[in-house]
This record gives sequence, C-alpha cells and structure tokens, in this order.
Amino acid sequence: MGEIAINQTVFQAALNQAESARSALEGVKPAKPALHQTDLKSMKEQLEVLENLQKAFEKYSALLDADLRKLEKLGEEMVQRDESIGHSFQKPKD
Repeated sequence: MGEIAINQTVFQAALNQAESARSALEGVKPAKPALHQTDLKSMKEQLEVLENLQKAFEKYSALLDADLRKLEKLGEEMVQRDESIGHSFQKPKD
C-alpha cells in the first residue's frame, strides 16, 4: 500500500529558498534623491513615483513575510496531522 505524506525536507527547502529570496529583497532600496528646491514638475512627479514604489515594496515584503510564516505553520500542522492519521491506521499489537 502506498504512503501519503508531506516530504518535510522538500517542503522546508522550498520555504528556506523563499525566505532567502525575501531576505535578498530587503537589501534592495530604490534611490531616494532629495530635490526639495526644484521647480521641475516632472522631477517632482518622478520622486513621488519612487516614494510610492518604496511603500508598495515595503507592503509586499511584509505580506510575503506573513505568507511564509503561514506556510511554515501549515507545514507543521500537516506533519502533525499526518502522524496522527498514521497512528490511527496502525494495527493494534496483540
């Protein structure tokens, strides 16, 4: 009979890879030039776009971190449930 189970090693490796990617994103910071005295409308608009990009990036990073924590918890719950189900199918010892 076949076995249905979560492969903890593969699951944890995928989580670790995603965590590494998230950590790498933390090091990416858009340039934040300060041009407070310019009258050029286009320059001010571009600075505003950069600020919005930074805010969106921060939100994305926070959401990714939350998702990774949820996946990690889900994996742990799956392992526990798998073990529980496995024990329920074991034949009682005589």
